Amino acid sequence: MSALSALNPRERVMVIGGGLILAALVLWRFAWAPMQEERAALEADLTRYVMLAQVADDVSVTARAGAEPRATIPLTQRVTRSAGEAGVPLSRLDPDGARLRVVVERARFDDLLAWIGTLEGREGAKAVALDVERLTEPGVVTARLTVEALQ
Repeated sequence: MSALSALNPRERVMVIGGGLILAALVLWRFAWAPMQEERAALEADLTRYVMLAQVADDVSVTARAGAEPRATIPLTQRVTRSAGEAGVPLSRLDPDGARLRVVVERARFDDLLAWIGTLEGREGAKAVALDVERLTEPGVVTARLTVEALQ
């Protein structure tokens, strides 16, 4: 305290004020700012973990929902239902052992390809043979395909 008492009152106020400002800056730089950065990083991690958990739940629900139709619903019903959802008009279904012969009359080519993708991706069936003939109307085709269930 002897160094402060040697200063005049104005200098003493400046030294004490400067010391307080310096202490506040050091506290902010080495304590407050790192805590805020760590908090922001933890909040970002938490957000990513919550999103990941939601995606995992969605995948497990989809997997459970997708597994049941393959095991319990016959191939004919899966093909008929998915074709109706895709807007592909089926004109004939002929069972052939474990396979199913399907005739599609006057379907849009894009819808037909999307439906075949749905069969393989969601319905647990695959097209093992495909014969497509285009019609005079642009984008419209007639198709014959053979479908079998995936193992």
